[in-house]
Amino acid sequence: EIRRQPRAEACAALGLDPAGRVFEGSSAYLSARGAPPASPATEHLIATARATPPGRDPLYVVAIGCPANVASAILQ
Repeated sequence: EIRRQPRAEACAALGLDPAGRVFEGSSAYLSARGAPPASPATEHLIATARATPPGRDPLYVVAIGCPANVASAILQ
């Protein structure tokens, strides 16, 4: 919860509701390329990327802090 607070505050500063925008990330760094840690943030990134139809704008991700969740999503 403490790690999500700055992200929620960033959403609030932009006038955005953090619900559906801020997800719990991995509690560990990537330790091996073949075993990326799963987390709600990683699962959301994967689901959102897969749900984007071909020919639409790409999914843009802004990583605030360690990009372990983005790397895990790419490796999965």
